[in-house]
Amino acid sequence: MFQANVLPSKGMAFISLLFAAQAVQGRENEGPVTRVAPADFKVSEQMPFVAFPAQPLAKGDAIVVKANRLADDEHFVLQECASADCKTARVLRVWTSHGAIGAAGQQQDTVKISHEGKYFMWMHRWPRNLPTQGAFVFREFSLPLILDLADTGAQQAASVPESEPSQVKIEASYQDGASTILHFQGGSAVLLQRISAKS
Repeated sequence: MFQANVLPSKGMAFISLLFAAQAVQGRENEGPVTRVAPADFKVSEQMPFVAFPAQPLAKGDAIVVKANRLADDEHFVLQECASADCKTARVLRVWTSHGAIGAAGQQQDTVKISHEGKYFMWMHRWPRNLPTQGAFVFREFSLPLILDLADTGAQQAASVPESEPSQVKIEASYQDGASTILHFQGGSAVLLQRISAKS
């Protein structure tokens, strides 16, 4: 099993700190998706490879991710806390240079938010290329800021990295209209957009 190069205790402490302030902020009313809200994503000062919504996401919101400039060894990850203390996190979607993994029958770039929660995004880089997206699967539940390969027969036979992967630093972020653009170390860029459920 290969994991991102973050100490679990450090990652969990960071997640707790990251969302402590958000817990007291107001929530948007539920309703159908009707408009694009102003770009509202922040980059963590403590861990500059993590981005998160500045305001908590509400049921009915959606996140649009356009990760069209990723290197072959990069994976952009959207996770949510799967427990109250965020010691367990859930991978909602992973984007690669080939597109979104696990998005069959869905809009690859859009993730609908089914419940209120704590969500965060980060870029993951393997030391060398994994097989194409059809040859491997990522474990759905893990520690926060961890991306695990699921243990499948196909992956046991696949060519996998010989050393641990790492997170990729966000070197710059800026707003472009209703979008937030993240520029990562190495030249990759990801566009984020929040679609509010507020009518």
